[in-house]
Amino acid sequence: MKIAIFSDSYYPQINGLVTAINLITNFLSKTNKIILIIPTKNYNSSNVKYKLDKNCQIISSPSIPFLFFPEYKIAIPFSLKILKILLKEKIDVIHTHTFFTLGILGLIIAKLRKIPIVHTYHTYFEEYLHYIKIPKKIGKFLLVLYSRFYCNNCDRVIVPTEMMKEVLISYGIKKEIIVVPTGIDRESFKNGNKRIWRKKLKIDKEKFLLLYVGRLAKEKNIFLLLECFKELRDELKDLYFLIVGDGPLRKEILKYIKENEIENYVKLTGFVSASEIKDIYACVDLFIFSSKTETQGLVILEAVSSNLPIVALREGGLKYVLPKKNVIGISAVKDKYEMLEKIKFYYFNLKKLQKLIERNLETFSEKWSIEMTIKNYESIYKTVIKEKYKNIKNGFKSEELLF
Repeated sequence: MKIAIFSDSYYPQINGLVTAINLITNFLSKTNKIILIIPTKNYNSSNVKYKLDKNCQIISSPSIPFLFFPEYKIAIPFSLKILKILLKEKIDVIHTHTFFTLGILGLIIAKLRKIPIVHTYHTYFEEYLHYIKIPKKIGKFLLVLYSRFYCNNCDRVIVPTEMMKEVLISYGIKKEIIVVPTGIDRESFKNGNKRIWRKKLKIDKEKFLLLYVGRLAKEKNIFLLLECFKELRDELKDLYFLIVGDGPLRKEILKYIKENEIENYVKLTGFVSASEIKDIYACVDLFIFSSKTETQGLVILEAVSSNLPIVALREGGLKYVLPKKNVIGISAVKDKYEMLEKIKFYYFNLKKLQKLIERNLETFSEKWSIEMTIKNYESIYKTVIKEKYKNIKNGFKSEELLF
């Protein structure tokens, strides 16, 4: 198949969506021809986890900084060059991963050329409305209206968890919604170097090291983790905390660390390259996570694939990802007090439970493999291609945008 993939998010942005698109595109290109349409390609290739091969043609659109998130780009999609390529290429199916400017371009091309279109709704946008300076009720009304318009004009909608399916149904989306976890390349997180980052951070291998990976932003609820660490540090003198990522809360986090006199024990790395993350997971003892807005939580799956036990809030999409009953190695907690309790549990019991934890993590991660995701995607593509061909053959011509 020849698949055109549209995304308004790609490197040099570093987030779960970008990681997912890079991974999905890489694995799809092993058996399919891919055209990847993204904002201006101005990233350092060393930060890209999967180098896309000759089966993937990248088309970059001119872009400008997004008003509310300057580190993000908004593409200017209607260039004659891009339109010429997309109107000429023999594309079997279009897959959009965002519904902004390039997502709209994908929808227009699909309608003009009668190409089946699939959309993956990755993000629970309701939890990000605080970034836009309009009343929340108005923001949600517009979000629901636009989501309904976009998704109801697609042939299928894919979501990573049951939570997002329920949300979209509540928005009034009538098209078939299919749950397909984003998936993870489990093998790429095996056998990390345990010593490199301990040496960089000057943290002895006997110290117990906690880890958070993700954006430093309000919706990630990271101050809950810092509060837990501050309380535990008074009792557990060899406890350290590594924070990997960057974002708008960085200065506030540094201020909190200094005011609470824990700057010698909390390390911030900023963004790290994709090639280094495996070694970071390998050098720590426990992954902690407190976000309430995840649709799936790819960093949790990365940690699990690295044989790293986790303690995470059972909130948002993680209610559908984490086991309903606590498993040793995968602890879902309801509040700060349970998080404190579970961190202490692993602190005192990690070494003697290591073999059991590794078995549990391996069993849990099996169903989240990228290979299963790609198999499901290809099945959906073949179904919508067949349906579209049948409709065209039967003289069905209603391809206008539905409002």
